[in-house]
Amino acid sequence: MTDVTVSGSELTIGTNHVELPRTIESAVEIDEIVAVLLEPAADTTVAENVRGFGADGRLLWTIESIPSPSRDSNPYVRIRAENGKLWASDWKGMDYLIDPETGRHLDRTFRK
Repeated sequence: MTDVTVSGSELTIGTNHVELPRTIESAVEIDEIVAVLLEPAADTTVAENVRGFGADGRLLWTIESIPSPSRDSNPYVRIRAENGKLWASDWKGMDYLIDPETGRHLDRTFRK
């Protein structure tokens, strides 16, 4: 993969620049995908603040929403690449194993 830099809400992958709607909190590379964690939107209870981009800067996916029976806000608060796998953690203590090709949940585990 080429160089990846983040500045505010701008993601740069090589020479491709992508302006996102909110501040980028972190970015990780896995399997030629750049996953970014965005600052959660203040006006929503739907947690979709992780996105995956290709090397050309094209949006490939938005993460699967966190299932929740309540209307409480429960955004993703951390992403990480660990042993070749992509993980996303939510505010309530769940870790989700994410398919880096689709953004879908493959598994989950409670960590608190």
